[in-house]
Amino acid sequence: MMSGYVGQRIALLTQHGKERVIAPVLENALGCRVRHFDGFDTDLLGTFTRDIPRFGTQLETARKKARIGMELSGLPLGLASEGSFGPDPFAGMFPWNVEFLIWVDDLHGLEVVGVAQGKANFAHLLARDWAAAEAFARQWGFPEHHLVVRPEGEDCGAPTREPQADVLGCVKCPHRVTRERTDRNTADPGRCGYCNP
Repeated sequence: MMSGYVGQRIALLTQHGKERVIAPVLENALGCRVRHFDGFDTDLLGTFTRDIPRFGTQLETARKKARIGMELSGLPLGLASEGSFGPDPFAGMFPWNVEFLIWVDDLHGLEVVGVAQGKANFAHLLARDWAAAEAFARQWGFPEHHLVVRPEGEDCGAPTREPQADVLGCVKCPHRVTRERTDRNTADPGRCGYCNP
């Protein structure tokens, strides 16, 4: 094996079982040994359920996780991932998952970032009774596919970067007309920096 990482231990901080997917691939490809650590509650860096706002951007959060794992283990090599869900980047109509994986190597001063994205399995329902919620859960594969239950609706009402008005103007003179957008009061949660940063 030509890898410079043969026999090296890599810290992977996760509490959601990602080591079962990541470790076999890297160990086979690089000859390294991925050591799973869960001594830190990674949900403190943010949850997609909005209970705890994300620490920073998706990449910054992944980097922070890798660094915490390295600190906990005392290892100079670390790995972490961070995912997000929202509408697809093409039509904005389909559920989409973007997963960042970061490799931090303090031995060589390297940082490598990989991104995987594709169709996600998520949906939402504002249920009026338990029977509707139960039917929805069965339809989407619960309990194999986990669900999030909230007492309020999927929109938080926080400000977003979505346009609130259109400004129309003349290219020949300074005349401008501002038209407030009245077609919607809130943005889709997938485009909200709080609901899905």
